[in-house]
Amino acid sequence: MNLTGVYEYKRADDGTWIARLVAAEGDTLILPSEHEGIIVSNVRIMSAAKRKNQITKVVIPSTMSSLSETNFCFLKNLETVEICSGAQIIGKKAFANCKRLKNVILPDTIIDIGVRAFEECSSIQEIELPHELKKIGSWAFYKCTNISKIRIPDNVEEIHIQTFSKCDNLEEVHIGKSVKGIVDDSFWSCPKLKKYCVDNDNKTYKSVDDCIYSKEGEWFMFYPRGRKDEKFEIRDGVEIVFNGAFMECESLVEVILPPSVCAIWPGAFNDCKNLKSIDLSHNVSLISKHAFHGCENLESVSFGPKIWRIDISAFARCKKLKFVEIPSTIEYLDEYAFYDTDCQVILK
Repeated sequence: MNLTGVYEYKRADDGTWIARLVAAEGDTLILPSEHEGIIVSNVRIMSAAKRKNQITKVVIPSTMSSLSETNFCFLKNLETVEICSGAQIIGKKAFANCKRLKNVILPDTIIDIGVRAFEECSSIQEIELPHELKKIGSWAFYKCTNISKIRIPDNVEEIHIQTFSKCDNLEEVHIGKSVKGIVDDSFWSCPKLKKYCVDNDNKTYKSVDDCIYSKEGEWFMFYPRGRKDEKFEIRDGVEIVFNGAFMECESLVEVILPPSVCAIWPGAFNDCKNLKSIDLSHNVSLISKHAFHGCENLESVSFGPKIWRIDISAFARCKKLKFVEIPSTIEYLDEYAFYDTDCQVILK
């Protein structure tokens, strides 16, 4: 049964109405588009609203261009959301923790999905992001554990902190042509992620062997955590291994770096628990903090004459690392670089 519910109304600063849901009947809630001939610009779902747990579907009218103040997290049995064309912004935590939400229909007019907007919506399996979308907030799809594929639209420029992290069944990510910034933990802890595909017209990144490199090939950016390779070779010409590039890639036993690599950035190999050896003897000069932290089976590390800095916790908790030789010409070796290991460090 469709309903508009029982609402209380108050004026917004712009003269429109904000409606507060007090009580509901039935299972489908069609939000009001106007009241006394004046537009309803937003609706707030009250935590004490009566019979709210009966609601399984919400239809949002086109008059609500911004859902910045609307919080549907109190609708614990919500399964379907239909947003009519005209809406532009889905606000912070709008649908967070709607664990039964399966079907989300987003119009192409949506340009902004806010911080934690769909956090822990663990029943969503598919979601088509609108073509006109420009911004996806941090943690927007955090712990959406049943999403298997994401396509980032062409107008999105940044992928923020943990936007898609802990999406346990995410297997494939398509990056649009305008993306020019990806935070290192955007796809953190996605254990089934096997493929990155970057639009050929993207000017910042490219995909090679299902991994992400910088467009010119001098940075290795991201290796998909769900791949089961035991051995991987980074392409020649790469100079920097980016933050968290191989983080938690537990199947890897060996990663071969080309002679062009000169820097390993923070957390690049963090928690690669089966990595056994790494050759840094060519031109590697910088090993940043936590670069190999938690590589508990790492047994062999080779350093070359170019090494000049090893930062804090670079090899912390590498339990099987017992002995390393480092050129005495090194300029900075942090006293905690080998924290929580029994490693004997020889300057030679």
